[in-house]
Amino acid sequence: MANKRILIVDDQMDWRLLVRMSLENYDVEIIEADDGQKGINLAQSANPDLIIMDNNMPVLSGYEAIKRIKADPACRTVPIIMLTSKGFDAQMKEMIMLDVSEFISKPFEEEHLIASIEKIIGKLPEKTQETGQPAQDKEIVIGKKIIIFMEDDYVKKNIIEIAGDRNKVIEVKTKDELLEQSKKLLPDYIISDLQLTDWNGAVSMEVLSFALTNNIPVIIDLSRVPDDGLKRILEAKNTSLFELKPVRIQEILEGE
Repeated sequence: MANKRILIVDDQMDWRLLVRMSLENYDVEIIEADDGQKGINLAQSANPDLIIMDNNMPVLSGYEAIKRIKADPACRTVPIIMLTSKGFDAQMKEMIMLDVSEFISKPFEEEHLIASIEKIIGKLPEKTQETGQPAQDKEIVIGKKIIIFMEDDYVKKNIIEIAGDRNKVIEVKTKDELLEQSKKLLPDYIISDLQLTDWNGAVSMEVLSFALTNNIPVIIDLSRVPDDGLKRILEAKNTSLFELKPVRIQEILEGE
């Protein structure tokens, strides 16, 4: 039996990676697109069994992409799961009318995603070795888990590109999301810049407490931190938790 083919359409690489990693123990083929138009192109050419679609994307939104996919006789029957960070709104009502199969809110639980996929396309076969044992029994080297919470797009892009597919890099936008993902992933490192230097807030203190309790290094990238930012870092509680240095991601990945 041919493997199920799943198309992930999301402009954020970290969300595509999270979906891919949720499916890593299953014998499925995964293809990706980073905007709505590319998603349409692959829906038409690659014959996916399921599409997992983000809504807010450049070039063409998920909403517009779904309308065009459902209008095309060649791919209108492909089931779609919509990933969304928004509450229920008028667009979602229209997408229900367009026969979107499921809505999943970000951040999602892996178990919820798998259950939704299997409800739509059936039980997913687990990967097996030649011996027939489940793939999870195999010793796997998964690399580093790194959460980045930064304003500097150049540094973020550099970290993500060098880390590659072998390492799991999650970009977060807020301190609440940082706390949530830290608890969920137990990362090997948290990398930040000025966004994390003000420890007056309750969430910031909880992040710091969690990192300290779980022995998670917090690396503050000093490449573009002004003197007043450095002063705030040095005045923070539990300063010994910080590693203060320009981020050289290759050293982190090699464990140096």
